[in-house]
Amino acid sequence: MGSVADFKPPTMSELPIPQGAWKDAYNAKQRKNNLHLISGILVAGGTLAFLAESDMVDFGMAPKMG
Repeated sequence: MGSVADFKPPTMSELPIPQGAWKDAYNAKQRKNNLHLISGILVAGGTLAFLAESDMVDFGMAPKMG
């Protein structure tokens, strides 16, 4: 491991300054995350419903009557 001759440690004044309302950015991020969550739940539910109806997987339920 070498050392850099002209290394200057970072300071607090070099950090980016937040701009805009945090609530707007938070709401936009949560909207996207909730959309991913809902779509994942729908895809998983649709997959389970398809597998149950097509008899590809035996879920170990009671035998069909009639």
